[in-house]
Amino acid sequence: MEDEEPDVILLPCSHAFHGDCILRWVENNFSCPTCRATVGSFVPLNGSKIRDEFNDLWNQHYLENPTTKEDSTITTEEDNLKKQAIQPGVEVVIDMDEFDMLLEEEVKISEKASSKESNTPIIGNFVKSSLPYTSVMDLEMTRQFIKATRTTPPLWKFRRSQKTSSAPASLEKNREYETFDNLRAGACSGVLTTIGRMFVDRQPIRKLYPVLREIGPNVAIYFTTYEETKRLIGRNSETCPDIGIQCFLSGCVGGFFAYLPRNHFNPLVPLQFGIHFSIFEMAKHCISLHTGRKRLTVADVGSTAILGGICGSCVTYPLGNLGANLKVAFEGGTVSLTKGLTSNFLNHITRSSPGWAITACGFEFSRRVITQT
Repeated sequence: MEDEEPDVILLPCSHAFHGDCILRWVENNFSCPTCRATVGSFVPLNGSKIRDEFNDLWNQHYLENPTTKEDSTITTEEDNLKKQAIQPGVEVVIDMDEFDMLLEEEVKISEKASSKESNTPIIGNFVKSSLPYTSVMDLEMTRQFIKATRTTPPLWKFRRSQKTSSAPASLEKNREYETFDNLRAGACSGVLTTIGRMFVDRQPIRKLYPVLREIGPNVAIYFTTYEETKRLIGRNSETCPDIGIQCFLSGCVGGFFAYLPRNHFNPLVPLQFGIHFSIFEMAKHCISLHTGRKRLTVADVGSTAILGGICGSCVTYPLGNLGANLKVAFEGGTVSLTKGLTSNFLNHITRSSPGWAITACGFEFSRRVITQT
């Protein structure tokens, strides 16, 4: 052990010995000289690979020698180990990322146990002891490695997996888009919404410019204001209540600035957009959790947009109908609060649903194309 580069072999019980010494020992007794624990594998602490003599002894002990009466204390795990057919020279590739993860978990458990039993100081992730820090680290890592690979052949090859620049889709954080990206995507959505509205209303092509002038800027302003307000408000977590509150407030602000009335303010317009987009975003979040898809399809976005529009209309449309009837009543006219409400509401849903889906899909996928995400 006093050589400049000693050939040190570590046993599963965490006891280390000089390679030549332990080789002569296990030729006659296949157990640790210190604690008498059965030798399940050999791991070199120095050097690139283990010597062939250790492999031959391991194979002879576990594959060729029959079980004797002295081996009656062998555990079930070791008995299963004997039955494995191991070819000489086979290399086992070990993923070092999994190794590090196992070590982290074990060290945390060791820290908790040590803190309860004594007041021994802790250095970093390792308990302070009389051994040097590097020695403690090497022994702990090797011990965990042996525990995780107890039933594998005693030939090891370490590999560190390649780190990719991008995290998995399930771990990616929500991307924050630039204001100009939202504005351009909103403008594209406004054009698509105009075409969809003209198709639903069966308007001639000569009406394209008047309809576009009315709808296009409003859609662009709405989505830009909506996304910027979401960014300013933020949210505490990715739960549906937090998403709903954030998107409801953002939808109300966006609806207020994008659809300012000409003559008088109508509070139902911001309320409609607040309810609409809070349901819309929560439904998208639920679909992502249920399916595991980070990038939703056209069907996902369109259906959730229609669902949000219906939920918003269920609140605002009856209130709007009630307000109109009350106004007529104050002016001395005769009104019926329920007459035609159901049929008019269904007509409103049928007429507005394509626009809701086109507007949401137009913005979502236009922004993907513009930002190449």
